[in-house]
Amino acid sequence: MKSILKNLLKNRTTILIIINLAVIFWITWFERNLQYEPLLDFNSNIEDRRLPLVSQVYDVIIIAIIVNIMILFYELIKIRNCKFIKCNLISSIIYFIFIIFCVALGYYHIHIKSHNLVIYEGNTLFRFPIWLFGKKQFTSIVTVTNLYVSLSVILICVCIINICIKKRKICSE
Repeated sequence: MKSILKNLLKNRTTILIIINLAVIFWITWFERNLQYEPLLDFNSNIEDRRLPLVSQVYDVIIIAIIVNIMILFYELIKIRNCKFIKCNLISSIIYFIFIIFCVALGYYHIHIKSHNLVIYEGNTLFRFPIWLFGKKQFTSIVTVTNLYVSLSVILICVCIINICIKKRKICSE
């Protein structure tokens, strides 16, 4: 029992699952504690009636995806010396299913919100790229949904590559 727990704690995909669960619970807690005032203008368009996407929540989602991608790349580099490939393959498959669920949940969360004031100079995540390229040029290329979808596709592709390499290594042994 101790060795199984020790191997799970050494497994980075298990740690990523725990971190992603913590991010989901934090976002849920943060969104539940927000209070919005009712709209005074009921004749406004649909985009103005939707609740705004909080830039801090979006930043945490993007940073969590980037951290997941970086750690999975490190796992791909480290896979040559791994002794517990079968256990890692099972946890990688569970992680892949979990990531698909998280990506779908995140896309739904972003899709139902208004994207006003997420990508602007005051947001620390986008301050440097906006300073470098200019606000108009940067926001014409990078949108809230496009950035999320592109990073999610990269994460899913890295997960698939990770699973395929681990499966091929098991078959070759």
